[in-house]
Amino acid sequence: MECTGAAVAAAAANVEVGPHRAGRRRRYWRDLNAFQDEQQAFQSERDSLLLKHAYATEQLNRLRKTSVYDEVFRIWHDGHFGTINNCRLGREPGHMVHSRPTRVLGLPAESD
Repeated sequence: MECTGAAVAAAAANVEVGPHRAGRRRRYWRDLNAFQDEQQAFQSERDSLLLKHAYATEQLNRLRKTSVYDEVFRIWHDGHFGTINNCRLGREPGHMVHSRPTRVLGLPAESD
């Protein structure tokens, strides 16, 4: 009987501590879940910022390689003449090159 009495006393002690222990366990899991939610939110924000930084870095490198003159003016050649936006520049000895810039600029057209 004494073994049974000791077992009953131990069970009673566990029952008394049980609700307190269960409350602590619930609080632990609730706090752990809140912490994991907060950690996941921070990691998502960090990942988003890292992607934005990578995109901005890629755009910066692309813009560094871009020539402003090539984007604004179409610089090319037409035979022996250089052209900018399809307007011829230059002349040959004894031959005048007719170009459109005089008309575009509002200057009087050259007579043929």
